[in-house]
Amino acid sequence: MQVIDKGLNIKLKVFYFTLEMSKEEKMLSAFSNILYVKEGLRITPTQLKSTSAINMLDKETIDIIAKYEEYFKKIEEIVEFIDDIRNPTGIYKFVRDYAHEHGTQHKKKIDFIDNKTGEKTVKEIDDWYEPDDPEEYVMILIDHVGLISTETDEGKKLSLHESIVKLSSHYLITLRNKYNYIPVVIQQQASSQESVENMKQGRLKPTMDGLGDC
Repeated sequence: MQVIDKGLNIKLKVFYFTLEMSKEEKMLSAFSNILYVKEGLRITPTQLKSTSAINMLDKETIDIIAKYEEYFKKIEEIVEFIDDIRNPTGIYKFVRDYAHEHGTQHKKKIDFIDNKTGEKTVKEIDDWYEPDDPEEYVMILIDHVGLISTETDEGKKLSLHESIVKLSSHYLITLRNKYNYIPVVIQQQASSQESVENMKQGRLKPTMDGLGDC
């Protein structure tokens, strides 16, 4: 979160679709990581909830955490964790609705000729999008794409591979090109696909072979 640290005049909005864990677990995990990076404190998400008498935080640790109260609040303002939308169309509609609520979709009219009848009509289509705040950067983060829900398209049940393609090659490209949003897709490596010989020789850089599903 360098935007917060450096005090840059950039407005960032992150829609974090957390498919591997709940919204609460992801937030606590993020806070736990921040405390380790900033203070060297190894505090688990369970300890942050203080639900265990055995791992109850001491006053000194609580005081350190309190220093970051405003920091955490700022992160919560910027990052919206979403754990109840998992399918490609649902993700697309959620972000598209945000764009429509925070900007104006300008239209244009075009002449249209029906190939079968030759009838001429005028149709109104999307032209360009104008955000209410041109300084806001919207990021769509999906973690991770192998856990999205499959869906049906024109009566056909899509496979996981087809659902990922639909999400990345259609919906996310539309959100990028139409609204200038920033999609970030996390995809886990299938370690079993990586060459044992490569590992022995210290070649640990991920390869295309290790990408599962798509």
